[in-house]
Amino acid sequence: MLKKIITLVAVSIFVSATAFALDITSTGTSIGGGTYKPSNGVTVKLFSDATTYAAGASNSKGQKEYATNNSDPKIYYKTATTAGTPSVSAKTWTPDNTWTAQ
Repeated sequence: MLKKIITLVAVSIFVSATAFALDITSTGTSIGGGTYKPSNGVTVKLFSDATTYAAGASNSKGQKEYATNNSDPKIYYKTATTAGTPSVSAKTWTPDNTWTAQ
């Protein structure tokens, strides 16, 4: 799981330089000329512009989802509402009281 979290943070930092919204699944997605392919069943959602980003990840076989953003260095987790579907939906995502900081 730590490997997935580190990868999520690294991709979040990369995508903060360009504006887009992106869903990344285990089938793979091209980012910056390379292919990012998370583990089987993992979905990552990224939202970004030049100054703001948010990213979330969850596994279709797990109960947790993880998220982070540009304004807070913490990684947050919570029980997923729907396994495999991160609830982060915009670059302005901020954790509410349903999220716990790691």
